[in-house]
Amino acid sequence: MMPEHDTFKIGAIAACCGCASACALILFIFSLIPTSLADNINPQLYSVDSKPFGLTMSDWSVKWFQWLLTIPASNSPASDKTGQDCSVG
Repeated sequence: MMPEHDTFKIGAIAACCGCASACALILFIFSLIPTSLADNINPQLYSVDSKPFGLTMSDWSVKWFQWLLTIPASNSPASDKTGQDCSVG
């Protein structure tokens, strides 16, 4: 016969495995949803694989960070909590 604490450990391990299996199943189901469905949520936004004005989304991201880093941190809109510096840049 197993000691009571060993039974508890086995139950806890089984519960963790069950939770992990449920999480894996949920992630698997969400992975089956095509990303193209997300493109139809707001037709005013560009799709992930589009090239607005000839640049990829990655290129736009690089350009945005380059723009942001040209602004002094003291009045950067990225760290502005009041909206006072929202038009800087």
